[in-house]
This record gives sequence, C-alpha cells and structure tokens, in this order.
Amino acid sequence: MSPYCDNVDKGEPLLYELFSVVVHSGSTHSGHYTAYIRDTRDLGNWTHPEEDPVQLPPPEDSSKVGFIHFDSPIELIQELLRQLGGEAGPDKISKLLQQQTGVSWNSRLKKQHGTLNKFLQRHNDIFELSDTNQVKMRVNVSELHDPETGGEVTMETVSMDTSDKKTATNQENSLSTHTLEDEAACEKGSVSSVPTLKELCTKGMTTKETTVKKHSKKSLLKMLPPIGHRWFEFNDIHVNSIDSKEIFKMFQGRKSAYMLFYRRKTLPVPQEAMGRPLYGLPEHLVTEARLVDAKLIEDRRSYDIAVNTISVNVYYADDYIYKDGALQKVAMDAQRDTITIEIDQRDTLSELERRVLETRSPHGTHNSAVVLHFAKHLPSGLHLYDQLRDSGTKSLTSLGLKHGSNLFLWDGKKVSGVAVMTGSLCEPILLNVFYPTEDGSSHKELTRGFPSNLTIENLRLELSEAVGIPPGNLAINLINEDTRQEKQASVVNFGSKDQCTLGELNLRDGDRLSAEKQTKKGVKTLAHTVADLHHKTVHIIVEDHCSVLDNSYDPWPIITIQGEKDQSLHDLRMSILRQIGRTDLEDNSRLRLDDDSAGLGPPLQEDHVLSTAGIVQGSKVVIEPGPIPLLSEVSLQFAMSPPNSDFQPVELIVDRQTTIRQCLDQVTIAVKLNSDEWHLKKSNWCGEPLSAIDDEEATIEQLHLTSGSLLLVCPGKLPPKGYINLPVFIYESGEGPVEYGSTADTSGTSTTSESMEVDVDSKLKGIPLYEQDPRQYYPPLLGSINYLGSVLVAKDATISELKEMISTLPLVSKHVVPIPAFIRIYDLVNGRPGKIFKQSSHTLRRQKFTGDTKVCIKILQQEDDLRY
Repeated sequence: MSPYCDNVDKGEPLLYELFSVVVHSGSTHSGHYTAYIRDTRDLGNWTHPEEDPVQLPPPEDSSKVGFIHFDSPIELIQELLRQLGGEAGPDKISKLLQQQTGVSWNSRLKKQHGTLNKFLQRHNDIFELSDTNQVKMRVNVSELHDPETGGEVTMETVSMDTSDKKTATNQENSLSTHTLEDEAACEKGSVSSVPTLKELCTKGMTTKETTVKKHSKKSLLKMLPPIGHRWFEFNDIHVNSIDSKEIFKMFQGRKSAYMLFYRRKTLPVPQEAMGRPLYGLPEHLVTEARLVDAKLIEDRRSYDIAVNTISVNVYYADDYIYKDGALQKVAMDAQRDTITIEIDQRDTLSELERRVLETRSPHGTHNSAVVLHFAKHLPSGLHLYDQLRDSGTKSLTSLGLKHGSNLFLWDGKKVSGVAVMTGSLCEPILLNVFYPTEDGSSHKELTRGFPSNLTIENLRLELSEAVGIPPGNLAINLINEDTRQEKQASVVNFGSKDQCTLGELNLRDGDRLSAEKQTKKGVKTLAHTVADLHHKTVHIIVEDHCSVLDNSYDPWPIITIQGEKDQSLHDLRMSILRQIGRTDLEDNSRLRLDDDSAGLGPPLQEDHVLSTAGIVQGSKVVIEPGPIPLLSEVSLQFAMSPPNSDFQPVELIVDRQTTIRQCLDQVTIAVKLNSDEWHLKKSNWCGEPLSAIDDEEATIEQLHLTSGSLLLVCPGKLPPKGYINLPVFIYESGEGPVEYGSTADTSGTSTTSESMEVDVDSKLKGIPLYEQDPRQYYPPLLGSINYLGSVLVAKDATISELKEMISTLPLVSKHVVPIPAFIRIYDLVNGRPGKIFKQSSHTLRRQKFTGDTKVCIKILQQEDDLRY
C-alpha cells in the first residue's frame, strides 16, 4: 500500500493481509450474514473440518443441556434416525442434519466418507436400505467395533486443563510470513508443523468436561495450519473450523456481497496476548462486558427455568370411588382438593415422588406404597393409563410427562376396596341405554360408562338386572344416526356379536343402545321408535332477550326447547314466545343464531326451516325484540374505523337493491354525521379494513354483500373514480432512533411507543419472541418519519409524475430538492420504509397502489437511478 499512502517510511513495506471476511447472501431486501475470521491470537480450538465433531442439540427426553458431540458418522446417523422415528430416506437425514448443525453432509463429511448414499451402501452391515430408499439400523452402534483399534467404539468423558498449553516455536515467523495461499498449502500438507498429542488434546479446551472419542494415530498426526493462521466460520450460533481455501468459494455468485478486512502484516502480536481474549482491553470495557455477561447468564437461567417448569395435577385415591368402569369423585372438603405441583421437566421420577409425598399427608393416605398413573378425564369419569416407572436417570419429559398432565396416586391395586382396570384397552365409553317401562307404553333412559374391552355377552349380563329382562331374552341394538348426510336413522343388532368388545364395534361416547326383549322379524322395535324420534327432533338452547328490559343484563335467562328439523322458523319462534309468556311480541321479535366460534349472527329470515337455517342438535339461538328481515332484504352492520367511543355500531336491514350511497346516508343520519365527509370500506373476517368501496352507486346485490356483513365507516371524502388520495411521509435519518410501533401524525411529528421489556411466558415456550412482541422483529430505525401531506393522483399516473406532484407539497419546499428525480419513493409498511418503487415509467395501477397505500420519500444527494 506504500504507493497509495503519504508520509511512509521507505524502509518499511506497507503489506496488509486478510484476516476477516463478511459475506451476505440473498437480496437487498433479505438475506443471511456469515463471518469468517482468522484466529490471530490462538483463541480457538481448530480441527480439520472433516474431523470436527458434529454437534446436535440434545433430544427432548434428555436432561442434558448444550450440545451432544458425535465423532463417528455411524453414531450421528443413528441419532438422526432416532429423531426421525427409526426410518427415513437419505434426503430427510441430510435435511435434519443441515437444520440442527448448520452444515451439510457434503461440506463436513463428504471428503472423508463420500456421499451419504455411498456411505450407507458401504456400511450395509449396519444400515438397511429398502427398495423404496428408506434407511434403518440393522444393529445398535454400541455393538460395533472400531476398525482402527479393534476395540469397541465408546465415548469418553475427560477433564482437561489449559495451564500447560504449549505454543509452536515458529509462532512469530509464521505470523509474518504466511499468507492465505500459504495456509491452503499447509492444509494440503506442505508445511511441516506437526502438533504433539498433548497440544492436540488440550488446544482450546477449558476445565469443563468435554466429550471426545478415541482417535487413531493417523488422525492425530494430520497437519494443522500455523498458529495465527487458522480460520473459523461464524454462522448464527454455529462456529466451525474451515479450510482457508474454502473461503474463496463462499463469496461467489450473483446473489452474494462481501466485505474484506485487512490488517497490517507487521503489526506485532505480543506473546502475552496469545490465548488471552481480554488482553489489551480497557478495564471499564472488561467490567461492562462482565456485567452484561452476568445479566445474560441470569436471563438464560431464568429463561431455562421458565421453559422447563411444568405443572402437573395430582389426584388422590381417597377422594374417588370406582363405579361404572371409571373413577368417580366423592364429596370432600376444601382441604382435600386436587394438588398442582410445579416441577422441572428435566428432573427424575424420584424427585417427583418426593414432591408428591410432601403433599400427601393432608389427604389421609398412610400407605407407604407410592404408585403414580397417568390419568385423563373422560365423559364417564377419571380413567388411569400407564404407570410412571422408575427408569434411573431418565427425565420426566422422557417418561411422557407434559405441562398439564394429570397423575393419580394410589397403592396400584384397589380404590375404596374395588380393583381398578387401567390402560387404553379398557378405556370407559359413556353410553345411553334405552329400555321399555314395565307396561311397555313408554321407555326409560340409562346413562353410564362401560369398559371398552367389555364384550356384548357381558354387557347383556350387566344390563339384564337393570332393565328386568333375562339375559337369554335380551336384545341389544345400536341406534345409529348419520346426521351429516341426514339419512334415515338405522338400527344395528348385536345378536351375532356376543364375543366382540365395545371397542372392536367402534362405539363412542354418546352412542345410543336399546335393551329390549327379542321380537320377531318385521315387528317395529323400541330401537326403531327411539331412532325415528331422535332423527326428527332437535333440542335447542334459547337465550331470552325479550323478558328482560335491561340490555346489560348478564346472564340472560336460558330455556331449552324441542323442535323438529322440518319445522319453520316462524313456528319455532311462536313456540318460544308461548313458553316465555311474551305472545305480545308476535309481530316484533326475531331469532338469531349464536355460534361459539362465529359469535352472534344476523337476524334469521323466517322463510327457512330449522335444517336449512343451520340449527342442529344443541344449537343456541337468541330471541329478541326487533323487525324480521324479508327474503329480499339483508342485515348489515356498520362500525367506525378507527374505533370511536362516541360511535356505537349500527345494524340496518336494507333491500338488496339499495346503493352504497343510500346506506351511508342512513348510517350518518342515525349517528348524526355529515355523509359527505365519510366513506365505506369492506372488512375481513376479523373486522380489519380492506379496500374502500369507490363506486357509491353500486347496489348491495352487485357487491355480493350478505346478511351479517360488516362495513366500516371511515373519515374522508372519496376521491373521483380512477384517483387515489395518497398520504406522503418523509424519512429523515440521523435524528434519533424510531422504534417499531411509531406513528406519524399529520402535524409532522413522530411519536414513539415506550420501550417495554419482554418477559418470558412459560405458556408460550417455543414461540419466537418476534411473534410474542413484534418489536423484537423490527430493529430500531435510525431517524424520523414525518407527515408531509397528501396528493390526489390518478392511478394511471407514473412514478415520475408522482415525484413531481410530491415536490409541490408546501412542506417539501423546506428541503433542498433540485429536481423531482432526487426523490426516492418507498412503500410505508408498519411505520417503516419498505419496497422501493424503482421504475419511473411504471403507473401506480401497475405498482398496485390502492386507497390504503401510504408512501415515504427520501431526498437523495443525486438523481435516483435504481432501474435494475
């Protein structure tokens, strides 16, 4: 660099050498950064990339933290196959390896072991490849033997110290004489710098335990680059050794940009700086860094506790009896309620049992036996599944314990002196059994649970006493109704299926059975009578808004009414009015359907029957005072956008031929507004504004609006057809940071929402922070965004013409704008500059400008020229 510098000592060459590369791959809008750094002070532990142990995160059922090292590709593939369910294709194995380590098989292991497919074929005694190219293990890796040593392939855990770490004798020479090309030659074996075994084992190791594998002598003697010339790749959380010759390949191609960092070759590196990361740093920076590190460690500890703490519910045998195939809760005082225990999911079963025993004494259980079973609440009652068994050091999560799991504590044999069946095979099913009365004129209903492994023969024996019919003369039928297809209900006789279980017959909770005397073929049975009745009738929940005058009444009176599927809504409404005693509202009441997910629906037209109106078994309807919409009318809702406490939502029943202008006039009259200063917008399913309705002469029918549609009343007069009113902002850098969520008002000032710390919510574990709080996604914007005004522009105008119109705004005159070409236009998204509109000849219509578009400008020091 001497020819390009002033005041240079002619006797001292100004040579610079590369020591860092930053690569950006992607586009100007998004991408990924990777850094490559040469370790000039011997701070890292460099190994040949093909010999560098591969690190995988620990499995979820492990109590380990950090990463697990795999030196053997066989062990690595076995762990990946375990995570993939024991069998997977080579493509899935490679993809999972890339996701968890940040490196691919080809970049890390191909040079030494060949491609993954060839490696699997070469070890066909260990891996089995099916005809469909699926891979699975033939034997466990623990059964293998190391071909180098003849011994077993084992993993050792050793503890090492760096106090006796040695440095190479030619260190200073290597720092001043080796270049990037020299390093590449060294890695090929042309530089004789062979480390000792002790150096190789202790280089960069700390006093913490590190997992290593027995290496062969050939592997240990492989050449390393000189100290000070070893490169590392920093890719997110992954830090890997890399050959210097590989760096050249990293910043090639059209979609890559790079920055090179050089340091003076003769810049001395003091001997005492080697291996010391804090050397030369001012004390106040070291103190600040340590404080930040301490806070980070504490935050990680708190986060670790938050994401690993789970709550489990413990139920006690003294509070239950076993009846009808399930555990039923008995009356008890408040002191014997269910106990919730918070515990770390990485703890063992012994720790959980100890915690349970601490809370057991108030529940009156004095037996020393501690047996815990998974429990689940079913319609029949509480049922027990698998037992939690001691598995040594396995964590609770590996035993299947999750947040919110239910556990049952008992002696493992009986509850209240009755043996309890456990497991999924005997899971109870809640059945409704219909049987005739003694005189046969009517029928009764019995609801109880039965184990799913109970046979029809044993079910007949259990029901015989309850219904008063001998087992030999008792017929059991399934009343099967296909409500989805609205088919005629059918009856299935179980006479020939005595040895089949309820589970094998696919019976489910809520199924209906009939228990009656056997009849001759052709005679209508009780099962058919009940089936016909249930097929035609519908039980409806009605919320009464007519009997209470106060609209804020909560909760509203609830009644249950029975209707028929082919009954008209008018007849249903009249039945409800008679039941609540409000027949005076015969001409001024209506029904609405209230859905748990969709909410309160629009008033129902009475030209429909129950089945076509969407009223099914268990539906909830609301009866209220008000007019009933005709078949030619629709019910529309209107709300203010943005929301205004002075503007209450309005519901109008209008004819389908009503225009948007007429609807707007009716709404503004109802709320006493000037209709010329407002316009209407459509909304999406969650009430957010969509595009403005610019054709005010269009009818409700032409716009395909249906009953229940929500239209938003927005301030501002609509521009003429073919024009848009475009708000314009300016981005000015260097005036302080603007956080995500900033809003620019029309006065030209920026307001920033207060910074808030984000607490880790254990219930949101696994959800990225930027999804919990969007401010975590958008970094601070250096500068301010201020409002300039708005321009009325045609959609067929070009970007160049838009720049000319913006340059005429009064607030733009305060800035130096030689010509409109010095203006760059951005799309304003989430309060930040977004897409750049580069093509000056494109029209606003082509660039998809709408009435909701906002633009942001930036004034440049030269003409904007980003055509490509």
